[in-house]
Amino acid sequence: MSRPIPIGGIAGDVVLTAARDITVGGEVNSYGDQAGGDVTIESAAGNIAITSYVSSYSDGGNAGDVRLRAPQGTVDIGRELETYAFGTAGQVDIVAAGDITLGSRFGQFIDTIRTDPEFDPGLWATVQTYAGENAGNISLTSTSGNIRLNNATYTDNLGQNVTLASVRSSGLQRSGNLTLASPGTINAGEIITQASGGNSGSITINGNNVTTGNVSSIGVTGSGSIRLSSTGSIIAGDVTTTASAGQSGDIAVNSQVDAILRNLRSEGGSGSGNINVQALRNIITGDITSKATQGNSGNVSLNAGGDLTTGNIASIAENGTSGNISLEAGGTISTGTLTTADGTVSVTGAATTNTGTITSATTLELEDLERRYSQDFLSYLGSMPAFGGSMADTEATVAMLFADRNVRIASVLIELLPNQIAIRITDPEHDPQVFYSPIDRDTVLATIDTYRTHLVNARYRLLGRHNDYAAQLYDWLIRPIAPELEARNIDTLMLSVDAGLRSLPFGALYDGERYLIEQYSYSLIPSLGLVDPRYQPLAIDAPMLAMGASQFIRQSPLPAVPAELNTLINHRRDGSILLNDAFTRDNVIRQRQRTPYPIIHLATHGEFNSGALENSYLQLWDGQIGLDEIRELGWSDPPVELLVLSACQTALGNSEAEMGFAGLAVAAGVKTAIASLWYVDDMATFLLMTELYQNLATAPIKVEALREAQLALLRGNVQIEDGILYSDRATEPIALPESLRNLSGQDVSHPYFWSAFTAIGSPW
Repeated sequence: MSRPIPIGGIAGDVVLTAARDITVGGEVNSYGDQAGGDVTIESAAGNIAITSYVSSYSDGGNAGDVRLRAPQGTVDIGRELETYAFGTAGQVDIVAAGDITLGSRFGQFIDTIRTDPEFDPGLWATVQTYAGENAGNISLTSTSGNIRLNNATYTDNLGQNVTLASVRSSGLQRSGNLTLASPGTINAGEIITQASGGNSGSITINGNNVTTGNVSSIGVTGSGSIRLSSTGSIIAGDVTTTASAGQSGDIAVNSQVDAILRNLRSEGGSGSGNINVQALRNIITGDITSKATQGNSGNVSLNAGGDLTTGNIASIAENGTSGNISLEAGGTISTGTLTTADGTVSVTGAATTNTGTITSATTLELEDLERRYSQDFLSYLGSMPAFGGSMADTEATVAMLFADRNVRIASVLIELLPNQIAIRITDPEHDPQVFYSPIDRDTVLATIDTYRTHLVNARYRLLGRHNDYAAQLYDWLIRPIAPELEARNIDTLMLSVDAGLRSLPFGALYDGERYLIEQYSYSLIPSLGLVDPRYQPLAIDAPMLAMGASQFIRQSPLPAVPAELNTLINHRRDGSILLNDAFTRDNVIRQRQRTPYPIIHLATHGEFNSGALENSYLQLWDGQIGLDEIRELGWSDPPVELLVLSACQTALGNSEAEMGFAGLAVAAGVKTAIASLWYVDDMATFLLMTELYQNLATAPIKVEALREAQLALLRGNVQIEDGILYSDRATEPIALPESLRNLSGQDVSHPYFWSAFTAIGSPW
């Protein structure tokens, strides 16, 4: 059916009525620039069948309602049904005596749907209201039949199957409510209400047997409740209500037979909802959490006539009162850990197994995240660390440095969640705390990509925009914890961060006045359990094995390497040099076996690449050594205290390359490594390296020596003039070799020159 012709940008209504069946061979829609009209299709005593899709939409105004009525028949829509508007989208209301079926012909249309230039799988559903402001309600009611919402499934460019949502109401300011009601079966995929700037709507599903995918109400200032009820069984995916800056809605599940669900979560910025599950027979769920950043968290109650089986259950109030946990069953109760700081825990069943104790919620989350990060790295690296240690051992060393050395270290774990950032901090004198930024993962990662472009690309550096993006990232990642760090007098951070953040130069994040490196030294760690906990101050006269190559067959030369190595050995540290043809695998192994040098300095090409671990390598004179083989160089027994790579680069933004970079110390079996995220020019590298080794003699821990070297470049306290190296911290200037005398007068204060260098592993 062709759409009505809009007059003055306002579309007319579409009205189809018949005493008996209505069959339409194509699409039905009403579109206008200023307003879309209503679509009403009503069969008094027959069925409604439409082979394509039904819609009302407007690009510049409000959309009308879509109403389908078959009080004595069925409704079958071949494709999707939607109202869409820049302003307010209308409601969707379908009533039928018999079955309601949507998406019955997706198999014929899916290639057309997914190749449409405007197709966005994240903004698509079988039944949808979508608006720039307020989205309409969705109501599907079958008085005596079933409701079937068939999902569209296709194979994407990576060969992965993608299943699109069933029902969605999404608006910028407010989404509509969703109601599905039938005395028969309800079968649907993912069901979502979402408001990106306001309140999301409630979801109510009532049927005989109910089967759904994930059910979510996601808002900012508030989220609606979710209520699932059935005279039969309920089988659902994750059930979630979230409101990052408001009160999240309640979750209520009531089944007259079994309730089988994955994870249930209500999470709010100013309070979280209650979670209640009841079933006359059995309850089976994953983890259940009611969590409030501010305000109070909700109660969790489960009541089963038969057995009750769950994962961990928690009511967590970061800055309020946590709720109660109540479990009742006629049969056996089997749970994970039960967590509430303020509420009561009640467990009543014929038998109880596996029940945990009341534990600090934030400590549990810290341990869970720590465990996941450790497992991810160990799986990628393919080997256990060369040292025997644990998260508790690392915390003990941190506590010792707090007490004996006045080095105040805080562990900062950052997790990118789909709709927010979780930032966890802990130190020896305080319980763990969690802070949140209401920014979604995709926005953070996109901003990091843009920031790195403006930082690393020479053309973009000329625009001077890097600090704008650095300030935005600081606001999201650091500012939420900045007052706490200051109050605790923290001076050093151990950063254990999520994928996508491991190639971010944290030292260059900007608070509007200062870079982060001006306030804190830091190291990037895989996880707290993968840090070598053994503390041994680096001796002032600790010797160095300095190695590298200036000429390569397939890679660009590094002409400053001979002068770099000679300057370090002659003016900064005693030791030995392996240069060019002496820099072979066998010779590297032999030299370390002969003398257990605590410092290894490598001036050669190194790359952290995507894919398997062996794709990342260090270039020796006689070939490359993959990161999977680096342990064979014998640097773990006794452990090298400090490994420095002065000329490496990383495939920025690639998660596997990031894991190779952040896992370098574990892979090599060394305590601490220093490497660069991108290749930095000769002069900046030379200045930073000479300052680093100068500072190692006096700094209390290694990361502080690196911080002071970076500050020297930022503030112009080290420079080359007329072939002489001048440093504010050195007792006397150094006359440079001829090959370095042309490096003079360059300004290296821009973060591009100093922020790439990152300490990895133990900060001490």
